[in-house]
Amino acid sequence: MQFLIRFKGLFYLPLVIRFFDESLRDAGIGTWKLIMTVSPLMIPILTLNLLDGSLMFFSSDFDQESVSKKFSSVFIFSVFSFSLLLIPVGFFLSNNETFSSYWLQIISLAFAMFIFKAGLMLLQCYQKAKKIVLVQFISEYGSSTISVVCVIFTSSFKAMLYPIIGINLLLGIGLLIYVFREIKFRFEVNFSFIKKCVIVALPLIPVHVSEWVLNSIGIFQIEAFHGLELVGKFTYLLSICALVLILKATLPFFWYSTASNLLRNKKEEEFKNIFEFVFQGYLILVVFAFLLINFFGDVLITIMYTKENLELLKNPVVFYGGAYGLLILASLFNGILYALGKTFVILCSYIVSSFILASFGYLLIPKYGLLGASLSAVASNLVLFISMSFFSARYLAINLYSIFFKITFFCALFVVLSLSLKFIFDLSYWQYKIAGCIVVLFYLVLVGIIKKNELLRLINIIKKKL
Repeated sequence: MQFLIRFKGLFYLPLVIRFFDESLRDAGIGTWKLIMTVSPLMIPILTLNLLDGSLMFFSSDFDQESVSKKFSSVFIFSVFSFSLLLIPVGFFLSNNETFSSYWLQIISLAFAMFIFKAGLMLLQCYQKAKKIVLVQFISEYGSSTISVVCVIFTSSFKAMLYPIIGINLLLGIGLLIYVFREIKFRFEVNFSFIKKCVIVALPLIPVHVSEWVLNSIGIFQIEAFHGLELVGKFTYLLSICALVLILKATLPFFWYSTASNLLRNKKEEEFKNIFEFVFQGYLILVVFAFLLINFFGDVLITIMYTKENLELLKNPVVFYGGAYGLLILASLFNGILYALGKTFVILCSYIVSSFILASFGYLLIPKYGLLGASLSAVASNLVLFISMSFFSARYLAINLYSIFFKITFFCALFVVLSLSLKFIFDLSYWQYKIAGCIVVLFYLVLVGIIKKNELLRLINIIKKKL
C-alpha cells in the first residue's frame, strides 16, 4: 500500500491534465504547485515546530495519564501559537505580490495539514504502522479522486486544492477524536513540559526552513523569471523524477532510527556492517533509476504529458533525476549526523547548498529555464552530498571511505557512459534505445554478480516498509 501511495504522482497529474482546459492548464497547475509548496513551511513556523519537537518525549512514555497531559498541552499550545502567529504571517502573505491572490488558500491548507499531522503524531510515536498507512492512503487517493472529478467540471487550481484541504481536515479531526477516546483530552497546559519541547523544537526550525529552501527555491525562481505556466511544466518534470525520489521515502521508516540506536549505544562495528549494505544498495538502486530516466525518460514524458512537452522536458528530467539521486545519498549521511547530534553541521550543509542553488538558479534559469533549474539542483545536491559524507566520515571512528568509494566509482562509470551516449555520440533514436537496453542489462548483470546479497537484503527491507 505504501508503494501505491508513493507512486500516486506518476498518474495523478497526467490524469488531471487530460480534463483541464488547455488554455488554463499549465498556469493552473503552476498555481497549485506554489500553494502546495508554501503551505507545509507554515506548519513549523506557526506552531513553533512543537509537533516535531515533542516527539522524543512521547516515544518512551507509555503511561496513559502522562501521555494525555503531554499531548493535550502540545495540541492546545500549538493551536494558540498558530492563531497568534497567523496575524503577522497572514499580513505578509496578503501583501506579497506573489501570494496575495491566494494567501487564504495557503493558510487554509496549512491549518488542515497541521490538524492531520497532529492526529497522526501519536500513531507515529507508537509505530502504529498499519493505521498510519491506511489513513495516508485514504488521504492521498481520496483527495486525488475528488480532485479529478472536480477538475472535470471546472478547470481551476481550486478544484485540485479544496479536496486536499477538506480530506486532510476531516481525517485530522477523525484521528484526534480517535486519539482522545484512547487518552482523555485535558483543557490544561503544562508550561514546564512546553518549555522543554520549545528548547528542542526551536533549533530545528532553521533546519526545516533551509531544507525547504533547498527543495523549493527553484520553483519561485522559475515563477519570477518565466511565470506560472513554466512552473506547471516544472511540476510535470518533478512528477516523472518521483521514480528516483521514491527511494528517499523509505529512509525515515528504518534508516534514521537504526542509525540513531546503534550510534548512541556505541555499536559502531555493527553500524558499519549495516551502513555498508544500505549505502551500496541505495546507490545501486539510485543509478538504476537514473539509467531508466536517462534512456527512457522521453517515453515517459510522451505517455504522461504528450509530445508537446517532450523537447522542453527530455534533458532537464535527466539532470533532475541525477539531482534527486544525490539528495537520497546525502540523506543517508544526514541520518548519521542526526544520530550523532550534529544538527549544526546539517544546518550549515543545507544553508551552503541552498546558497549554491539560489546563485546558480539566478544565473542559469533566466536564460535556460528548466534546464538551468535542473543543473542548479545537481550542483547544490552534489555539494550537499560531499559535505555530509565528509563530516560523517570525520565524526565517526570507522573508515567510511573504504565502504563507499569503490562502489561509487563503479556506478559513476555507468552514469558517465549513459550521459556520453546521450550528449556526445550522434546516435539515431533506435540506436540510442538499443544502446540503453544493453547498458541497463549489463549494469544489472554486473550488479548481480558483485553485489547480489547486499541488494537483495536492502530490497527485502524496502518491500516491508513500502
